[in-house]
Amino acid sequence: MTTLIAFPIQDGTVLCADKRITDGNSSRILSDDVSKIIYAETTGRKFAIAAAGSWGAICVVQSLLKEHAESMPKPITIAEATKFAMWLHQLLLDNDLRPDTHPENKDYTVGGLPCSFLIATPLTAITITTGMDVFSSVRAAVGSGANYALGAMEVINPPGSKPLDFAGTIFGAVAKYDLDTSPTFNYVAIQS
Repeated sequence: MTTLIAFPIQDGTVLCADKRITDGNSSRILSDDVSKIIYAETTGRKFAIAAAGSWGAICVVQSLLKEHAESMPKPITIAEATKFAMWLHQLLLDNDLRPDTHPENKDYTVGGLPCSFLIATPLTAITITTGMDVFSSVRAAVGSGANYALGAMEVINPPGSKPLDFAGTIFGAVAKYDLDTSPTFNYVAIQS
């Protein structure tokens, strides 16, 4: 899995994703150098999207987002993020893609997405779950280390700390308890 975090900074939000991918069954480390920030729109209506889930699913979704960027709803508000989730689900159906399921076992009647998403906008963090639930908050975390990250974000926030130092402290703490999370991370700042 992975750990994604988002937190406010002056005039914006920082989105961070750890860089580790593991073999889900054994937590064997496959790589500590991948980017799970799968899309960033930095001009016009600014936002960035990171994904947590199986690496195959993340790669497929990233490819679809790049290929269909012009028709993608821009997930800046809760309503737009809900439209984005429904659009992505339909895009997976239209392309007969569910990377988490063998082709013979695909069942699209259940509905849902193959991974969870954390979206940073200048004003908030928006979470989209695999069940297509959408909600926003000032600080958010998604993935296997999410509970550790949320707890750490509540207690580790020294006055005047730099955003990247803060994120490094969070990922360092999470990596001690969650083997699927790396202390190294990618980030993007989305500012108004």
